[in-house]
Amino acid sequence: MKKTFLRIYLVLTAAAAVCGLSACGASGENSGESSVEETGTEETGMKETGTEENLTEGAFGEASMTELREAVVEALGEDYWPNIAADKEILSETYGISEEMYDDFLAEMPMISTNVDTMIIIKAKPGQEDAVEEALNRYRDTVVNDHMQYPLNIGKVQASRIEAFDSYICFIQLGGDVTDLVESGEDVVTAHCLEQNEKALEAIRTALTD
Repeated sequence: MKKTFLRIYLVLTAAAAVCGLSACGASGENSGESSVEETGTEETGMKETGTEENLTEGAFGEASMTELREAVVEALGEDYWPNIAADKEILSETYGISEEMYDDFLAEMPMISTNVDTMIIIKAKPGQEDAVEEALNRYRDTVVNDHMQYPLNIGKVQASRIEAFDSYICFIQLGGDVTDLVESGEDVVTAHCLEQNEKALEAIRTALTD
């Protein structure tokens, strides 16, 4: 009787040990899979973050003001009307951009005062990008709200654009000769000038990324 009891006890003990080992093995496998999955997720997250940084930081290179002007003139041809360069005094007094705000600039407007075609490109000093953009926006607001504009200029003013390419802040108000479009209405003139401005901005964008 004692031998029978002992055998039963040994069998139960062995079975319990086997079950315990199986459970530990299963638990170890699950833990291993969980660790791999979590590590994989973390690594993927790091890679994705790095990609986003590459897309947003240093997206544009550098170009001289001469190169940027030539790119726009080539894109617009005879529709590029600005031909008088503004100096730093005009940049400060008219547009509110002082020397402390930029490393370099290009500011051009037409010789005839009744035209408003203008292109300004500012290479802002580090940390001055927002200040330059705010100054150009204030100037644009003033021009847009000037109700004494010639009919030929209203569409150009409404279509003017301010665009930033890293440290390069641009004010584009172009369109060229819109005489034949005025009779078709202000919306037609604005649409034409928007198209011309976009061509100019695309030329600048390309020059800064080549």
